[in-house]
Amino acid sequence: MLIKTSGIVLHQIKFSDSSIIAHIYTEYAGRQSFLIQGVRTKTTSKKINLLQPMFILDLEVYHRPGRELQKVKELRVKTVYTSLPYHPVKTAITLFLAELLYKVLKEQESNPSLFSFLENSLEKLDVMEEEVSNFHLVFMLQLIRYLGFVPTNNYSKENCVFDLQNGIFINTPPLHPHYLGPELAEHFSRLLGNGYRDKHQAMNSVLRSKMLDSILQYYSLHLTGMERFKSIEVLREVFHS
Repeated sequence: MLIKTSGIVLHQIKFSDSSIIAHIYTEYAGRQSFLIQGVRTKTTSKKINLLQPMFILDLEVYHRPGRELQKVKELRVKTVYTSLPYHPVKTAITLFLAELLYKVLKEQESNPSLFSFLENSLEKLDVMEEEVSNFHLVFMLQLIRYLGFVPTNNYSKENCVFDLQNGIFINTPPLHPHYLGPELAEHFSRLLGNGYRDKHQAMNSVLRSKMLDSILQYYSLHLTGMERFKSIEVLREVFHS
């Protein structure tokens, strides 16, 4: 069956001298793996440039239910980025988010609201001109809404400790070690309520790094497969430079 769909590139690996396997989150069927042939030759080298992490594409694909690898008939850029490939901080954020999504998005079924969230978020990041250093933190906490372990944002002066294991703010540290103390818990609560353009969440690089570790810990307590991120050191270096 020939299907036209949009897709967001998550990851690619070499399959042969001229072909790759691309993992793409599609609008029509969630995460899919595609065998894309003939993109590593001299005459088709431009096509592989379209398969960079988090590029948004229009695709024509041959879909066969039950097959591990689908095939692509045609692909083209859907959203032409103006800054993501050229802005060092945005590029580092994009690579980290691509690795995150590659780890957490496993479902092979349509989820239009999730796809719309991903597409809109990338388009916002591309056009943002103000401070973007907290973008990945806000993105990760908004993504949780689609992953099924949304924390309860009941933060107050009394409930100033965040229980990472149970996803709720409480008034005293729990018996287990997975929690955030008052300072990190307050920032966690603010990020939960923030949009991408919120300018009131000032963080230095040390605090931002701690928040990233805290959110990743929350993910790892609720999802499997959250091993060490290859892109995280690049992200930290960019924010410390």
